[in-house]
Amino acid sequence: MKIAAVIAEYNPLHEGHQYHMEQTRQITGADYIITILSGDFVQRGLPAVEEKFVRTKKALLAGSDLVLELPLPYALSSAQGFAFGGVSLAQGLGCVDDLSFGLEDEEDLEPLKALAHVLSLPSEGYSHLSEMYGRIPSAMQTGQTDPGIDVCIPEPILYNNALQNALKKGKSYPAAVAQAVSEAYPELDTRFLTQKQNSNTLLALEYLQALYRLNTPITPVAVRRQGMPYLSESGSGYPSATALRARLQKTEPANSSLLFPRDFSSLLHYRLLSESYDDLLHYREMTPQLAHKIQNALPAFEDFEQFAGLLWTKDTTYARTCRTLSYIILGIKKDTWDVHAQVPYARILGFRKSAAPLLHQLRESAAIPVISKLADAPAALSSQAQQLLELEVKASQIYDSVRYHKSGKRLPGEYQKSVISVNS
Repeated sequence: MKIAAVIAEYNPLHEGHQYHMEQTRQITGADYIITILSGDFVQRGLPAVEEKFVRTKKALLAGSDLVLELPLPYALSSAQGFAFGGVSLAQGLGCVDDLSFGLEDEEDLEPLKALAHVLSLPSEGYSHLSEMYGRIPSAMQTGQTDPGIDVCIPEPILYNNALQNALKKGKSYPAAVAQAVSEAYPELDTRFLTQKQNSNTLLALEYLQALYRLNTPITPVAVRRQGMPYLSESGSGYPSATALRARLQKTEPANSSLLFPRDFSSLLHYRLLSESYDDLLHYREMTPQLAHKIQNALPAFEDFEQFAGLLWTKDTTYARTCRTLSYIILGIKKDTWDVHAQVPYARILGFRKSAAPLLHQLRESAAIPVISKLADAPAALSSQAQQLLELEVKASQIYDSVRYHKSGKRLPGEYQKSVISVNS
């Protein structure tokens, strides 16, 4: 049995996503495709346009055989945490052969793998890398072992310093990464980063680093991306998710069940009014500078996106600003969960009925509990894992509450929702 995994948001799902699944099956020869899907909040720090079970059903109809939920702290994280969560969940299943992701050009995969090796290995591995890729910068220092995972994560000082300097000078995050890599690792071919400054490339780099740090046998597979440029609202080919969200926001009917950041504005404003400066400092990704800006800008608050725009600075990306605001809404603090720790369970959101052999395989191979009913979770999970699951439940309850007050349509409670199954 050949199994491929895809880590996705599908916010919303479009033809390009379906093309990616079709190509994944064709390239890998996979019998089954597992989608590891963000829940009701996504990596850019925003609520998903459609709730997770709607996106699950669309994913199954588009070609996925099984949809699992990426727990909230990973889904609502930087690219590094998002990628590590997805890869560690795939590893925990014990049966995934390939991880498939999109690239502007699949030929970029090999130089990306070389760079990921350099960024992910501890210093004792550098001599081996020097034989493969040339001189390794002496500025790379031995990393610290994270207690949550049995790997050693390096601290590339020269790269990190160069990255922060580039961001402070006003470069976009992709452009800053390209410049930092060129400065810290001149021996590597990084032209693909300079020429193609896009989030897909950077996310692929994080996937590869996670694969290497976890020492997993899962094989990375790149599929050439089709359609509009990532994050673009115009262009030819398949529309981007960004373009679709912009279109939906402009044309949504009254009492729509679709959600956008502006729908969380009142909730965010209340939470910000309730928090002191010292309280704000406890939230994930919060800095003293950002906490001061929040306090000073609060009288000018109009809505979620407008306020995020007021806070956005050269050295803090817009996505990070939005994530921090969402952490405040959801009560996610710096000590809530370590996104460099192994995902402790796999929650099933939906499956194709024809995927019964895959579900049987999971029961045999998974090193982590596989949860299909929330009511059964306490018996299968550790207390820490149960707390993580309850955090997900709380976030979905908040999402559903906002959706109800906007649309007037009440959803079943999180414990009453059924796993989606489709015929195929």
